[in-house]
Amino acid sequence: MNCLTHLSKQLKANMLNCPHHSATREAMLENLRDGEEIVLASLGYAAAFWAQHLDLAKDTSIVRDALADDGFVKNFLDAHILEWLECLSLLNQLPRAVDALKTLASLSTGAANTLTGHLQYIEAMTLSLNGQRIVSADAGGTIKVWNATTGETMKTIQLVDTNATYSLACSGDGQLIVPPSSSNIRLLNAGTGSVERTLVGHSDTVLAVAISHDDQRIASGSRDNSVRLWDADKGLVENTLVGHSDEVWAVAFSPDSRRIASGSEDGTIKLWETLAGEAKTLIGHEDNVTAVAFSPTGRRIVSGSSDMTVRVWDTTTALVEKVLIGHKDGVHSVAFSPIGHLIASGSDHTIRLWDTTTWELQDTLVGHTGTVNDVAFFATGQRIVSSSYDSTMKIWDTSVKGLQRDVPVNYRNKYGSIAFSPNGCQIAYGSKEDSTVIVWDIKKGTVRTTLVGHTDYVTAVAFSSDGQQMVSASPTVIKIWDVDTRVNKATLVDHKIPKYRDDYPNDVAFLPDGRSILSLSAHHIAKVWNILTRDVKALRDCYSIDRPVLALSRNGRWLASRSRRNNKSTTNSIKLFDLAQSLNTEGELLELQMSQEIEISASVSWFDFSTDSDYLATNRGIYRVGGTTIERSSQELDASQFLYVYRQWIKCGQTPVLRIPPDFPLARYNVNGDQVAIRFYGGEILIITIDRRAFLSAATT
Repeated sequence: MNCLTHLSKQLKANMLNCPHHSATREAMLENLRDGEEIVLASLGYAAAFWAQHLDLAKDTSIVRDALADDGFVKNFLDAHILEWLECLSLLNQLPRAVDALKTLASLSTGAANTLTGHLQYIEAMTLSLNGQRIVSADAGGTIKVWNATTGETMKTIQLVDTNATYSLACSGDGQLIVPPSSSNIRLLNAGTGSVERTLVGHSDTVLAVAISHDDQRIASGSRDNSVRLWDADKGLVENTLVGHSDEVWAVAFSPDSRRIASGSEDGTIKLWETLAGEAKTLIGHEDNVTAVAFSPTGRRIVSGSSDMTVRVWDTTTALVEKVLIGHKDGVHSVAFSPIGHLIASGSDHTIRLWDTTTWELQDTLVGHTGTVNDVAFFATGQRIVSSSYDSTMKIWDTSVKGLQRDVPVNYRNKYGSIAFSPNGCQIAYGSKEDSTVIVWDIKKGTVRTTLVGHTDYVTAVAFSSDGQQMVSASPTVIKIWDVDTRVNKATLVDHKIPKYRDDYPNDVAFLPDGRSILSLSAHHIAKVWNILTRDVKALRDCYSIDRPVLALSRNGRWLASRSRRNNKSTTNSIKLFDLAQSLNTEGELLELQMSQEIEISASVSWFDFSTDSDYLATNRGIYRVGGTTIERSSQELDASQFLYVYRQWIKCGQTPVLRIPPDFPLARYNVNGDQVAIRFYGGEILIITIDRRAFLSAATT
């Protein structure tokens, strides 16, 4: 810190009293006045190496305080950054500034914001699914609701009793808070602080609570060795899960809310079917299991234990996939990032970030002065919130060291697809809150109709070619609707148990004959559903040996499948199947007809059809369906300039138009001519109109 102190005292604007801005460094150094050369020389070492000194002492409280929001480093840069750069320039050491700023960026992986206000140590913390609210509880029975964006306290609730609150949960919108109290569980209104209902049933202290992703159920673990499943609305016990031989310290719902993981003092984890009550037992920890969490796909569970390890489990085999070692104390909290590429674990005053591909430790976040007892990722995956026994919470930025990965479009089924009507006047989307399909009038800005009938969240929707009918999909069924009358004309069920639990339809379309539906799943399984006979068949012919990826055209005629020749080759081919030629007059599936195979001598990571279904856009170029690659000099170029979304960019043909900030990761999108509808992970929908002709005209002038 001495370097910064010295610089703060000596630096000033135009420190060599340059008479005019065009003077060169050489000219200024030749005309130094008495004492100026000594002053400049005395600043050299401090100006060049102050950031490196901070890095060497980054684990000390002095440096952590200096790097805080209102710390010495920020104040120095606010007041003297230009003078510091001028000094380095005069010393012919300006590249040192780049090194210093990179070092600061590395150090600033620390907390971007510290939330203070609790007078006693924080016992539990949770983050709402929409990322807008943080809820915390301390040892004195005080619950605080925080604005996750501003860090301001929105509500303080003082509980009448001061029983320890070992765990917290809240609804997806943060409106309902679930803190346990002794052997009971209270449901609090976050706005008023009032108790809406109390769940009574456990015979001993409740140690853990969790709320399902659809807010319909609550799970609780207790010192009575049981896990209970509650109906959140009725406040009644739906099931009591018995199997642990000791206290239950952790519970978590799977993404589809059909399973519960529980961790116990008996050293085991149990994976329960919520309604059936059947369980798998995961054995491996050598001490109390204190934390559990599911991966976004539900295929993995991560657990933390008093044995100081983090373990990753395969939910299908119930076997340990990896043991992560590094913490110096018991692990109290674990969490997966929204796309599952990182695991965060909280323990000995630190949060550790692990890469789930290489299993290497990516970073250690240092800043808390007490044990870290809870961690959670924001929906964007770019920030983590943690709470500690030091009575503070910290919000960390994980993007500084490049730990982010793009959230892929269509990644999570929970954020169902959106669809334009053929005339572009309406948009339909599935509601994740109440399992309905909402049809919105775009011009009026009002809801035209609501389709009620699904019992689970809606994953995909599409209009028929005439706009009179609609198809919607949920994890278990596909429904056909009359849009005007809201009548459910048919319900299609595939009774075959899927290979993957999260393999639900995330894209649907009417086939050209109007008698069949095509669905694509999260694991790229294509199925044809006959509306009249209710039969369902999988399209096996479109799969590749390695990493199949499918796309469906808007008119339901074309199915594109990417296939890789072998694991070592980077050559890709995209097969186009003509679905209209693959069905008989009764809508029954015949042999799948491949009409075209496009060879591409580079890796294809993404492709999608244009609104009119005439073109296929890829990250390697644009292709006419049934034709060849469109060259930039081709007369067809203008016709190919359709809008689509690739990563965070809205593009017109190959030209980027608008970048969506990374703080707003895209879940799904749809395009209709000049209209782009984007659904974000928070559930919000943005509709943008882009005049393509005007844009292209401006881009070429």
